[in-house]
Amino acid sequence: MTPPRNIAAEDCLLGSMMLFENCIDEVELIISPGDFSTGYGPKLFRTIRDLRSGGTPVDLLTVHDATKADSDIDVDLILRLCESVPTGQHFSHWAKIVRKRSLERGLFYACHESLRSLAELDDSVESVASTLETEVHGILTGTVGTGSQHVADVLHSLAVDRERDVETAIPTGFSEVDALLNGGVRPSSLTILAARTSVGKTALAGCFALNVMKSGHHVLFITLEMTAAEIVARLLALLSNIPAAACERLDGLSTEERDRLADAENQLASMPLHVFDEPSSVTKIAALSRLHCRKNNTRLIVIDYLSLVETFDRRVPREQQVSQITRELKALAKTLEVPILLLAQLNRAVESRVSKRPRLSDLRESGAIEQDADSVLFIDRPAMRNPQDVPREAKLY
Repeated sequence: MTPPRNIAAEDCLLGSMMLFENCIDEVELIISPGDFSTGYGPKLFRTIRDLRSGGTPVDLLTVHDATKADSDIDVDLILRLCESVPTGQHFSHWAKIVRKRSLERGLFYACHESLRSLAELDDSVESVASTLETEVHGILTGTVGTGSQHVADVLHSLAVDRERDVETAIPTGFSEVDALLNGGVRPSSLTILAARTSVGKTALAGCFALNVMKSGHHVLFITLEMTAAEIVARLLALLSNIPAAACERLDGLSTEERDRLADAENQLASMPLHVFDEPSSVTKIAALSRLHCRKNNTRLIVIDYLSLVETFDRRVPREQQVSQITRELKALAKTLEVPILLLAQLNRAVESRVSKRPRLSDLRESGAIEQDADSVLFIDRPAMRNPQDVPREAKLY
């Protein structure tokens, strides 16, 4: 079976861009170089786009002059493309055809590769399904699917971001933390928040989530340890300054505290938050994350916590399982272009040392965590070890 493509539409589109310069900007909003199926298509598209952005008039002569060193493009090809254009009014229609065929082609290759993997028994059914779902999501959202990017396309995107002064970091709301993270958590990043048990990982992650939501961003909170009700109670406690247990049961609250709790409930109810509390594999987490990013434009994913994430094969050593989890979560963050905040436990080694300050080697179960993570944050609360210490001296680094 031949992969879907429409060479006639591609040729008419390229010809229109050379004959009618004003259509270039609109075409560029619909397609990218990778949407062309011919060898010369991406090259001509990039040339036309670069001439336009550089202020050089676009026509047959300027395009030919810019591509004369390329053996795949000659004057006969350029003339043929221009002569193929029946009218200058249908360029938008042709661009949509080219984009549609590109999406179909991406799905064709993704499904073909999945069938090959199943036939050759290279991977488990779950692994193949997860890979296919990731590729389909990427194709539909335009993040992957056409292969490698030419360096010219990457430089063009970088230049556009510079011109728009795009600030991609999402502030956590804590100035010292944002300074450590160079402005906040960044799209495509995997950030580890680690500490010993009951030090306050979930509470701090909740603070990050609340601050992100107050900026108008959607948050997906995946809790594998607590129920959704417990997480919501924690968030209400942070908003109302009332203990979480009291927020769940309303025990012994004064009238003033009940009013504060009601205000917190109204505030939280209006926030763009979704909580998921079912036992989950990394595959289910990935599918859920893709769904929410597609439907809600989610800008932060919190996973609480690493040790409870399930893997495909429980027979392999736990260190290998954790390595697979962090590797796939990093790949997920990169695919979705959304930061993932992953909570993790520290092992007991930190308690046996003279210095109780956590370090990378204290990460529990796998050394691969520090390799896959973009940033690792540790919580240190000296007051929990020495009650005479001032509680506010908790440190994050």
